[in-house]
Amino acid sequence: MKILMLNNFFTGFSGVEPVMMEEAALLKDDGHKVYFFASNKQPYFIKDYEYAKYFPEYINYPELPAKELVKYAYKLFYNKEAENKFKEYLKEIKPDVVHCHNVIYLLTPSVLKACYDLKIPVAYTVHGPDLVCPSDKLMLGGKEYCTKELCVGKNPIHCTLNKCFNDSLAKSLVGTIDFATRKFHKLYAKADMYICPSKALGDLVVKSGIPKEKVTVINNFVSNSYLKKEPNYNNKGYFLFAGRLTREKGVHFLLQAMAKLPEVKLRIAGTGSQQEQLFNLAKNLNLNNVEFVGFRTGKDLEDDYTNCIASILPCDWFENCPRNLIESFVFGKPVIASNRGGIPEIVNHNENGIICEPGNVEQLAEAIKKLYEDNQLTISLGKNARQKAEQVYTADMHYSKLLNAYQQIQEDN
Repeated sequence: MKILMLNNFFTGFSGVEPVMMEEAALLKDDGHKVYFFASNKQPYFIKDYEYAKYFPEYINYPELPAKELVKYAYKLFYNKEAENKFKEYLKEIKPDVVHCHNVIYLLTPSVLKACYDLKIPVAYTVHGPDLVCPSDKLMLGGKEYCTKELCVGKNPIHCTLNKCFNDSLAKSLVGTIDFATRKFHKLYAKADMYICPSKALGDLVVKSGIPKEKVTVINNFVSNSYLKKEPNYNNKGYFLFAGRLTREKGVHFLLQAMAKLPEVKLRIAGTGSQQEQLFNLAKNLNLNNVEFVGFRTGKDLEDDYTNCIASILPCDWFENCPRNLIESFVFGKPVIASNRGGIPEIVNHNENGIICEPGNVEQLAEAIKKLYEDNQLTISLGKNARQKAEQVYTADMHYSKLLNAYQQIQEDN
């Protein structure tokens, strides 16, 4: 089978790209041909990629001066250059299936129209709430979770009224217009199947108006080589947060909880837009038990997981199927995390971790203290966590479901 992977970037940019490349590797290993289409932002995953001649221009909108932004603004909503180049590309390689990942604001859903015109089936992986929320985070005013899901299947004007895009009126207006444009032209309706990594996200997608029969749940996974890593049920006496230091990740709640537990150590691995504010908060709270270790990857991050008591994700936004929780399970580490989005589908309360209500600092502190003081419980939860990783989040299981999805949309077309 010939599969074309479609995404804004063919270079490392977010958590989407590693998922795409790992899926591509699974497909290639089983003899399928995999192609890529993206903007021309470099360096590419494959140097001198043969088909990069078709890649449309990458535009870094946040850094454009006002005059240039006006000049390119129309491309935010519908990128005709991407559509035309993609159509040429499709005609040359004639893929059996196009697998779309993230195309908002760069390639735009115009590329889905190219597939529709040429009658090529499309599987669309929904990596987050961007399909249902104009600000793509389900954060009201960019500060707290939108519990009423105001724009899901409804009028997206709420995004502008509440300044949901980073608390910016201008950005929120752009997000609202883009979302309304996609809905009006039914651009996303041109996909044949929507792959959601969690049931929670699948339910939101259906609520937004996508027919239920076009939605399937395929969890994220870890590679076979990753699952070969030995779990460690011992620890070196610290808890771990590994992720972006942004408001929605809830690290400020975690620091407030640590202020109640001066005898407990926390290691924070990551960088992000809120890191300066978090440094200052830790200083103001006199947190001598918290260590910021910066961005970690590879063996350094693996060592952090291997030696921690448990990992923590105290987020206050819609997490889909966070891979860092699955990675924690691989190393035999339980997870303390928020009751939000797809997290409760991964973390089973009191079986492989502890679920807390988002923003509840007291509850979070109690969960940390519980695992800190009860080593046998931590080991028991860690063993269950490892078992779930081996049973649910394997590459083989992911590949089987992915191939079934491809075959289904081919048959339906």
